[in-house]
Amino acid sequence: EEESAMLEPLGQRRGLGKRLRAGARKRRNLYIAVGSFAFFIMLYIIIASVASSGWESANSMCQRLVGETTGENRMEDWVPFISAVSKIYLKLGRSKIPGVNLLEVAKKCAEAGWKDDCGKDVFSSNRNLHQTVKHIEQERELLRSEFDKHAARWRPVSQELRLPAGFSLEYKKAMARAELQVCQMPPTDDDCVRAREEEIQAIKVLHDELYKVVYSIVNQGLSDQDSLPSSRDFGLLTKIAELIHTQKAQDTIRQQDWHHLNALSSVVLRESLQRAQRTSDRFHDAMLYPSTGDIMYLGGFKDFRFEGKGTLFSQAGKELYVGSWKDGRMHGKGKLRDYQGSILWDGVFEDGAPKKPWYVW
Repeated sequence: EEESAMLEPLGQRRGLGKRLRAGARKRRNLYIAVGSFAFFIMLYIIIASVASSGWESANSMCQRLVGETTGENRMEDWVPFISAVSKIYLKLGRSKIPGVNLLEVAKKCAEAGWKDDCGKDVFSSNRNLHQTVKHIEQERELLRSEFDKHAARWRPVSQELRLPAGFSLEYKKAMARAELQVCQMPPTDDDCVRAREEEIQAIKVLHDELYKVVYSIVNQGLSDQDSLPSSRDFGLLTKIAELIHTQKAQDTIRQQDWHHLNALSSVVLRESLQRAQRTSDRFHDAMLYPSTGDIMYLGGFKDFRFEGKGTLFSQAGKELYVGSWKDGRMHGKGKLRDYQGSILWDGVFEDGAPKKPWYVW
């Protein structure tokens, strides 16, 4: 009994030591867990901060490129508008004063800014200029009135329609054929006939060469590769684009220029758009920067909007985006660069912007 009494405090001390050691281990594990959690939080903050910065830069670049994409390039909105304008011109084409086509006069005056002396270069000196200008002013008001009544309600949402290079040449060729028919009317203008025939043949050759090169690039798979600008076919396409610009093929239709059309050009444009609308399948083509010979895009199209695989270029010829498109916007897997060529985003895009990862703020 005396020994048990003596050993009892010793056992208590041993139990206390075990409890102290167990508590120390728990505290150490807790410190490790808290430290690890803090480490991972800091790591996440650093990664998320870098990723957020990269995403914001890529998203900002996408916003800058909105004007060079074709999300609002809806051909189906423009067909009824151009149809309404052509009906106006056909209707007013019957309105004339003796020996004068007022629509042609009105067109030339519109191009000159409707100056009071716009009739000087149109009419011979034996006509009453004051009376002529008065008729022009009446015709202008009639044209505007007819537009407000019959065409204004068909105005597209977008202010302009971008045209693929192939369609620009088709429209140019259709206009030349229509003008050829006018030249062949009695009395036949032989010089005019010869010039229009040569123009038609030149456009046909250029159109054929354009599609040969475009489909050669597509079939080689170069249209969605980084090596495209250095390829031989792309160099040839660049030269063809310069020739298209030289031909003055119209690459953009603008709402504000509707009065620059006439009875002939409005009908030809309407028929050309209707033919393109009936062909709803995807096709491959190039698109140029407006009023330049610089290639803006090469790849798939549907209804004049970028669709499928394609590449967007800067005016300096550098690749800005290589990848997938849908409804004229970046959509799917793609690679985005800035104007200096540095990669901003290599991944997934949605509706014209880089898809934000879950870890990005």
